[in-house]
Amino acid sequence: MSRLNYILQAAGFENLQDMLGIFSPYFPKILVLSIYMGSSIGIIETYTGISLMLWLFITAASIFDLGLGLYANVVYMGNPYESKKMFRGIFKAFVLMTLIFLTNTFKVGIDTSAIYPEYLKTMAIYATSTIHYTSVLLIGIYILLGVAENGAKIEIPFCVSLVRLLKIKIKKLENDEN
Repeated sequence: MSRLNYILQAAGFENLQDMLGIFSPYFPKILVLSIYMGSSIGIIETYTGISLMLWLFITAASIFDLGLGLYANVVYMGNPYESKKMFRGIFKAFVLMTLIFLTNTFKVGIDTSAIYPEYLKTMAIYATSTIHYTSVLLIGIYILLGVAENGAKIEIPFCVSLVRLLKIKIKKLENDEN
């Protein structure tokens, strides 16, 4: 008996096929798919500096914002469809995603550079990381505010209250500057 079968039998399985279950014939295809997806996710996380889950959130929130804006303006408010406004929303999402990529590229570039003394390199990494994550947070907040603005157009009570509160705060900030 092989060591693997011994371990599997100790865990309550007869053999490897029993452990993999009814999908054991598909294991090679599932393995190849997993390697492909894992490497793709690794590339995304390496070159953008944020996790796949955050990318999915930002992407889903952007799509939701576009869809809610389309619904609010065309269906709810009865305005004609304007492709220019839709393109503006798509372009805005593209610029935001590019900003994430660029700030991470700066961070990685400084991290792999030969800056000496070490404390200067540490300060540069901290500064670029701060810019990167500030950009990511700003983008997330910006998308959520877009959702709130579109939600206020279709009179969702929470969104209406949030937009009113934000307008009051913005007016107060503008008055404080003068």
